[in-house]
Amino acid sequence: MKTLYFIVDKDTIRFDESQDKVSDPEKLVFRFSQEWDGTAKVAKFTQGDKEYNPQILSHGTECYIPKEALGGTFFRIIILGRNNIKHLKTKPFIVNL
Repeated sequence: MKTLYFIVDKDTIRFDESQDKVSDPEKLVFRFSQEWDGTAKVAKFTQGDKEYNPQILSHGTECYIPKEALGGTFFRIIILGRNNIKHLKTKPFIVNL
């Protein structure tokens, strides 16, 4: 399975430079900073003005990319985290396909 790896530090998403970038990705795996500990996390996918169903991060770290989001030249991701105490949100990150 073709997987892209990311690091989420506070409100910023970036590629994990220690991992190879792949073409035609199917899955995303995230590593989070401490601010995200104890939160339920979802990935929100958009493309232009289209929004796709948010994907719950399995084990709090990974999800599959909705097939509809792979239909263009890019998609945008935002990670949302929530628990009883805090709500977190990243800045949008564009993944070029």
